[in-house]
Amino acid sequence: MAMVNYIDQTLKVYKSMADEADDELEKRRYQVIYDMYISEDKKTVKEISEIQFCTERTVYKLVNGACETLSVLMFGVDGVRFIK
Repeated sequence: MAMVNYIDQTLKVYKSMADEADDELEKRRYQVIYDMYISEDKKTVKEISEIQFCTERTVYKLVNGACETLSVLMFGVDGVRFIK
């Protein structure tokens, strides 16, 4: 239960960071992660690509970028090593 709470808190921090970011890319990354994994009405990669006006490959790139940020938030800089 402690790990689930930790993940929930990390996702809240990531949402706050994305909301406050001047970078639209980070906002877009969070939205893709939200639509794909968090929302009660989960969307497919195809649906997200249509919503975001991009290719399906771009959706996967956005997910990868969000995972890098989340890894740093959850595990510190060492978390990035596990992605690559």
